[in-house]
Amino acid sequence: MQTIPPTKTQCWLLKEKPFGLPQLGGDHPTFVKDVADIPRLKDNQVLLKTVYLSNDPAQRVWISPLADPARLYLPPVNVGEVMKSMGIMEVIESKSAKIQKGTLVTGNPGWTEYSVDYAENLMPIHPPAGLPVTHFLGALGLPAFTAYYALTQVVNASKEDAIVISGAAGAVGNMAVQLAKKTIGCRKVHRILPTRDSALS
Repeated sequence: MQTIPPTKTQCWLLKEKPFGLPQLGGDHPTFVKDVADIPRLKDNQVLLKTVYLSNDPAQRVWISPLADPARLYLPPVNVGEVMKSMGIMEVIESKSAKIQKGTLVTGNPGWTEYSVDYAENLMPIHPPAGLPVTHFLGALGLPAFTAYYALTQVVNASKEDAIVISGAAGAVGNMAVQLAKKTIGCRKVHRILPTRDSALS
């Protein structure tokens, strides 16, 4: 029996940019739930069902009213937009020869139940038996690849080096600390963690 693809999706939109802690309720909630239409698939697009979302420190900066867009590696989330997030999704419909229905992929769906994206923006994943699929949002995902590339290809870190990692509380910085210690074996790894005030600015 063929399953009818969904036509609507639940999603969370940014309602107000918070100066302090995000508000989950009250008169000025940071986010609000909405229901949106799912667009029809175009050639080389897939329909995705969100399985897991990544919760990263960088997301706080993306919604800060004090953040300078010129210093962000991704554009900030504007009021009225779906909250950004990396995630793991299942392909439930496909118009791409590269990614088949049923494949698990990583990408950037945002806080939404279903999403549509082009195949070239997604990375299929095939977890080995016994390995939690969520590792592909961390130790086997973009944060770890970014940290590994920075340490081995940009910095050329070695066992003889002492490494200072600023922003070590973030997803990439956290992985950089672990890789410098455990994989490269740097003689000393110093972490700089943000203060509460700097994390909220």
